[in-house]
Amino acid sequence: MQLARSRLNRQPVQQNHIVKPKLNLSWLEKWLKESFNLIPTLFIAIGFYLGLWFLMQNVQPTLIQNWIFPNSYLPFHLILGIGNFFFFSFLTHRKFWGFFWSVLIGWLIFIKLQQINLDFWGIGSGLILAIGSSFWWSLVNHFKKTNQ
Repeated sequence: MQLARSRLNRQPVQQNHIVKPKLNLSWLEKWLKESFNLIPTLFIAIGFYLGLWFLMQNVQPTLIQNWIFPNSYLPFHLILGIGNFFFFSFLTHRKFWGFFWSVLIGWLIFIKLQQINLDFWGIGSGLILAIGSSFWWSLVNHFKKTNQ
């Protein structure tokens, strides 16, 4: 018995088995590689936090309260701000967000040290200040890159 021509050219149908899709972990590998490259940033942040701990343990608040500006606690804010910048830059892998969070946290602590209530306006002013300063910082870096 002969097969018809239409059946001679037909390819046999292959049955596909259900295969579980493999997880694409390239984003995780990239994130871990970036994290490994930013380990020195984390160590710098830990160093500043240790300096802050030393300042809070060994120095009376009245000694740094009026340093340069009245009721500013400037050494405390400098050490905390720089430490927060490096720490949040490590966590987010972006200097922009490290700067944003360090300004926001520094402003909220400054408001609280000035004994201003942290209500809607206090938190809103912190957000506006952080967004504005981060935007300004990114503009300065953008123009610096384009002029080189």
